[in-house]
Amino acid sequence: MSVHTVEDGIEAYRAMAVSRAIEQECVKLSGLWYPSIGEEAAIIGTFSSAAPGDVLYPHYRGSLVVQWMRGRPLEDIFRVMLHRDGAATKGRHAAPFDGHAAGQVMPFASIMLGPNIAMAAGAAWALTQRGQEEIAICAFGDGTAGTGDFHETLNMAAGLALPVVFVCQNNQFSISTPASAALSGTSVADWAAGYGIPSVKVDGNDLVSVADAVGQAVDHTRSERSPSFVELSTYRRTGHFAADPARYRERSDLERAEAADPIVRFAEHLTAKHGVDADRIAGIDRGAAELVAEALDTAKRDRELTAADLDLTGVYDR
Repeated sequence: MSVHTVEDGIEAYRAMAVSRAIEQECVKLSGLWYPSIGEEAAIIGTFSSAAPGDVLYPHYRGSLVVQWMRGRPLEDIFRVMLHRDGAATKGRHAAPFDGHAAGQVMPFASIMLGPNIAMAAGAAWALTQRGQEEIAICAFGDGTAGTGDFHETLNMAAGLALPVVFVCQNNQFSISTPASAALSGTSVADWAAGYGIPSVKVDGNDLVSVADAVGQAVDHTRSERSPSFVELSTYRRTGHFAADPARYRERSDLERAEAADPIVRFAEHLTAKHGVDADRIAGIDRGAAELVAEALDTAKRDRELTAADLDLTGVYDR
């Protein structure tokens, strides 16, 4: 997706606002939630670049808005979180790990970090075998980039020329360990380049830069039927989970990240570049918050699932 027209920019801004509103509500619902607050440009810029039939493997941080972007009702997302009657998972799986198969948003099947990278490569292999033009797009964090799944899969993807775009959502922390202390070399993109994969690192808090870089990677992978790699430098504004006080972080780093808020930055871009006035932007913010709040209220009104609902229906075929 290009964000260089006013309407595309407005749509992207709306998605960022919805993402922020979802995460804020999820933080209120559970101290064990893993927020993506502050990473909206990386998420929206990446997955807005996908075509309708592409297979998506989002990072668990931000997965919910990607599912919504692919047509999943917010009410169903919150039903899953709240274990309410009518949830697509029937109470057996938790958001954000369940995915949205109807929208080609794949789940974290193992609830582990790393296997989704290999699964994305597997999906790309299947697309190749079927002669389809679609591609796979996979996002993950900097901590996951230090795993064997990452290196083994990139080596295989390069060797087999698989049509998959790898996106590292580098938020500077692997749980409590800074990326600077956990990763060797100058960037994750350098690792990918070592496997012969076209790679680039950009400012992950600048939606225009993200959309341009990922868009070019998607175009390359779709036309050349081979992998590409983008590293997005962003910042995790919360602890590893909502209740984590993140005492391992420098206050000055957080202040810099807050000053570089991707939503505020893109709002300023819309105003300066396209003349979008502050009232329209404020209206989008209000609309996003209302949309999410109404969906949450709808889910809360549904019956809470109990152990009696967890039978074997849909688990085994016989």
